[in-house]
Amino acid sequence: LETVTQRASRLQQGLAQLQDEFPDIVLEIRGKGLLAGVKLAPPVADAVKAAIGERLLTVGAGENVLRILPPLNVSDADVAEGVSRLRRAFAHLSKSKS
Repeated sequence: LETVTQRASRLQQGLAQLQDEFPDIVLEIRGKGLLAGVKLAPPVADAVKAAIGERLLTVGAGENVLRILPPLNVSDADVAEGVSRLRRAFAHLSKSKS
């Protein structure tokens, strides 16, 4: 359980960094533990498509929340890679928004 808590903290920190980097895309970070919701300005369908383009599986929740739920045994490297792929997806959304 301690390892899950550490990974969840790293995920939340990574998502908070993305919110700082992309304030025009990421409006709010929600969730607890490894279950995260990212409230977005663009439609969630666009974000899911951009994430798939980066080979990252996500799912929408409502019209503007991107749900992220890695497995409990996710590694630090996987969390970092997931945040990196999400960063690239948000960069793509930001470019297409301009």
